[in-house]
Amino acid sequence: MVNGRLTLRENSSVNLNEINPFEAFIDEARLSEFNDETNRNHYETKLIMTKKPANDYLLLFRGGANPEDMTPEQMKTTMNNWMTWMKGLRKRKQMGSGQPLQDGGKLLSGSKGGKVAALRDTPQSIGGYMLIKAKNLTEATKIAKGCPIFNNGGSVELRSIQQM
Repeated sequence: MVNGRLTLRENSSVNLNEINPFEAFIDEARLSEFNDETNRNHYETKLIMTKKPANDYLLLFRGGANPEDMTPEQMKTTMNNWMTWMKGLRKRKQMGSGQPLQDGGKLLSGSKGGKVAALRDTPQSIGGYMLIKAKNLTEATKIAKGCPIFNNGGSVELRSIQQM
């Protein structure tokens, strides 16, 4: 590879940026199987194209308006905004699972979780989560920016999920 280009043969090359969203790779382990130089060279020049899968991201929702402080009309508007946003995500196959979280809980710490304390909710406590699919962090950010929680002063923490 020279200057972001993968050389296939003496007089041909592919700009790796031009083949996005596809990922090209040469299987080095497979190359070592070839004793015959002609077959090895043929395999080296062959690109194996695989569609790059969408990445998984986690949205953590914090803050926003307290439902107890909202009028019925404000609550209806907020719920409609959330339903419309999620419907769009489902339609574009970008939404995985997600749920609001109940208040309270337990905070475990120390050796083997031996220290257990009541979890006290604050305005910055996580109030819900959603798993989404996006091609990259830029697209995931765009998805997160559409979240209706911003209409009520909340925030979204966006995290990439490490595949194991």
